Amino acid sequence: MDDSHRAFEEILRVLNRVVGKISAMQQAPREYGTGVPLYGSEIHTAQAIGKSVGINVTRLAEKMGVTKGAASQVVSRLVEKGVVRKSRAEGNAKEVVLDLTELGRTGVQNHERFDMEIFESVREYCGPDLEGKLDTFLSVMKDFDAILTLHEGRHQTTDLTRKGG
Repeated sequence: MDDSHRAFEEILRVLNRVVGKISAMQQAPREYGTGVPLYGSEIHTAQAIGKSVGINVTRLAEKMGVTKGAASQVVSRLVEKGVVRKSRAEGNAKEVVLDLTELGRTGVQNHERFDMEIFESVREYCGPDLEGKLDTFLSVMKDFDAILTLHEGRHQTTDLTRKGG
């Protein structure tokens, strides 16, 4: 095994740890000052709705990179929790648009403060190299995303070939 392969394996180990930590954070609900427990997918959905006034579920799903069914389920939970409200679009009685309630706006604001705390920790940790490190990290993560997307397609084709033959 050469040095590049060892480095790649170490990157994968670290990435798995990071993904595990992010996953744990997403799975633990937080109230964000609302008195209502909100999971990561819920607060990020509320945040996307807050940034796109009058968005519908179809556009929300596209924006978040999830299926319409998945977005609809999260929106339904947010409506039940009083974070999001549905209403009819002006001039189109069939279209349902989404908006944050006051409770939703409070949750999103507090979530954004939480994100800023993490960002400030990153800024402190990286020091004067922050911008360069963030640019490099973003570039590498986009490359990994593209590579994994290509690999997924190959893997699915291989699985289908095995099942069929």
